[in-house]
Amino acid sequence: MSGAKNIQIAILDDNRSTRNLAKIVIENNLSCEVRISASPEGLYALFKSLPPDLILLDIDLGKNNGVDVCRQLK
Repeated sequence: MSGAKNIQIAILDDNRSTRNLAKIVIENNLSCEVRISASPEGLYALFKSLPPDLILLDIDLGKNNGVDVCRQLK
């Protein structure tokens, strides 16, 4: 598909196994680029460099909350 946009997906999860599994499953089944972050700060940096088309957020991030992260990105 010439000229098709490469879909960007960002994953924020504080659990390494969950992040890596989600990345592998998405990349093996979809034609997209997946970037992962373990912290909201890392996600904010990813968002500034190249805003993703889709963000998968962990709701329970320990001291942080995925809903609050979503509000910050808005």
